[in-house]
Amino acid sequence: MPNNDRRLIEDLIPIREISAEASREKSLRHGNISTLHLWWARRPIVAARAAVYGALVPAPTDAKERETYMARMRKLCSWDIPNGVLEQARKDILEANGGKPPRVLDMFAGGGSIPLEALRLGCESYAVELNPVAQEIWLFPRGRREEVGRMGHRTR
Repeated sequence: MPNNDRRLIEDLIPIREISAEASREKSLRHGNISTLHLWWARRPIVAARAAVYGALVPAPTDAKERETYMARMRKLCSWDIPNGVLEQARKDILEANGGKPPRVLDMFAGGGSIPLEALRLGCESYAVELNPVAQEIWLFPRGRREEVGRMGHRTR
């Protein structure tokens, strides 16, 4: 009997690709909202994107669907996302959640990678952080975050 609650993150996730892109991201020093302040425990944006998408989309049910999702995940986990990939990811998430944007809450938001990527993927995003420094960093670029959420891609 298949488990209908199984999620993509439990079944397939391109670890090598995420690791390579996360390493590349750590060396960036401009052109990224995460460089506003160097946070000591910053979560790589590509890893946050993969985690949010993987947690919100159901696991594939057959080999063909598995190949399709693996190809989508590889494209989604690249720093320079090809055109149409975020839009497809948003459609996948909406379809998996009955046509409604899911709510994502990050109770320990820190630098805000998870809430930011949840916004880009079309979710309602909420963040909580007790550290006042992290909270101020997250609140400061509010207009920038809203712009990213509306446009769905990195603005430079």
